[in-house]
Amino acid sequence: MGLESTALADAVRRLYAEVAAPGAGGIDLNVLRECIGAEHVVMTSMHDGDTEWRACTQFGQVEERELGQWLTMADHESLVRLTASGLPVRTSTFLSRRAMASTELYQEVLRPLNGGLAAVSYWREHDGWRGLSYCRSLESGHDFREDELASIQALVPHLRTIEHMHAQLRQRTRASVDAAHDMLNLAPQAVVLLDAAGRVVFLNRSASALLAQPGCGLRADREGLRARDGAEDRRLQQAVRLAAELAPESRRAALSDGAVAAQGLPVTIRRALPLRPLILSIVPAASLSAQAEFGSARVAVMVHNAGTDGTIAAARLVEAYGLTAREAELAVLLGKGEDLAGAAVQMALSAGTARQYLKQIFAKLGVQRQAELVRLLVASFPQE
Repeated sequence: MGLESTALADAVRRLYAEVAAPGAGGIDLNVLRECIGAEHVVMTSMHDGDTEWRACTQFGQVEERELGQWLTMADHESLVRLTASGLPVRTSTFLSRRAMASTELYQEVLRPLNGGLAAVSYWREHDGWRGLSYCRSLESGHDFREDELASIQALVPHLRTIEHMHAQLRQRTRASVDAAHDMLNLAPQAVVLLDAAGRVVFLNRSASALLAQPGCGLRADREGLRARDGAEDRRLQQAVRLAAELAPESRRAALSDGAVAAQGLPVTIRRALPLRPLILSIVPAASLSAQAEFGSARVAVMVHNAGTDGTIAAARLVEAYGLTAREAELAVLLGKGEDLAGAAVQMALSAGTARQYLKQIFAKLGVQRQAELVRLLVASFPQE
C-alpha cells in the first residue's frame, strides 16, 4: 500500500520541520527514503549549467563516488522531459529488468549499491531542473507500485516549496555571514575561522597579512591551519578538535575537565629570532559574538604577538580567576586603557556582548567598577 493520509501528513510535517533545523541543507532525503520504502534516495539538480547531486545518509564515501559516476552517465534531460510536471515514472517502463541486469552500468555500479529499480520524479525550475530518484534493489523483485507512485507525486508540491524556502534561507544566511566577515575584517587582530573538520573557511585581513610574512610559523592550506613545527602542530590540532566539540555554554565546565587549549589558553608558535613567538587562542566560533552568523565556521583562532599585546597576562587571568579567553582578552584591553566601546571594536564584539562579558569579569574578580578592575590588573598582572 502507498502512504495513508495520516502517514503522508506526518512525512510532510517532518519535511517542513527540517527546514528550520540547524545545519539543514535542503530536503531531508532520509525522511523520503523511510516514508516511501526505498533503499536509497538521490537528488540531482541543474542550475545555470552546473549539475549537483546529493544522497541520503545510507551511502558511504566509496558508494558516493560510484554513484557520482552513474549520475554523470545518466540522461537527465530525457528524464526531465518525461516527468517535467513531477509525475513519477518507473525506470523499468523504458528499460526492462532483464535489459537493466545485462548492462555494465548495473553490474559495476548499481548492483553493489542495491539499486537497479527506481521511481524518478523531475520538475523544472526557473533556471534549470531538479529531480529525485527513489531506488530499490533489482534483485529484491519489488518494483514501485501505482499507489507508491501516487504518494511520491503527492509529495512533489511540498518538496518544491521546501526547496524554495531553503533557497531564501541560504541567501539570508549568506548575507549574515558576509556581515560577520566584514566585522572581523575591522579587527586589527588576526582571526582565522575553521569548520568542524578544521578546514579554513575565512581569514580576516590581518590574518592574511600575517600568514604572508616570511618565517610566520603558520600556514593555511587545504588541510587547515597548520604549524610548521610538528610538536606545535599536534597541540594546535588537538585544541582545534576540542574547540569544535564545545558548545559556548559548556566552555567553563570543559575548563575544569582539562580542555584548556580549547578555552583560549596559549598555544605558542615559535618563530626564528628576532621575531617574537605567536600565541594562539582557540575558541568556539560562536563565542566571538552572540549575534553574528558565522555559517559553517565552528572554531575561531585568534593570533597574538607574545609580549606586545597583553596576551601573557590574559593567560594568567584565565588561570587565576577562571575567566574565559574572551573575557580575559577584554580585561587586558581595559587594563591597557581602552574604553569598553573601543575594546569591543578591537575584539569584533557587539556592545551588548561586551557589556555581558564585563559583568562576568566583575563577578569573577570581585570588583564593581571598571576603575577597580584596572587597578587590580595593573597591580597584579603587569603586561610583559
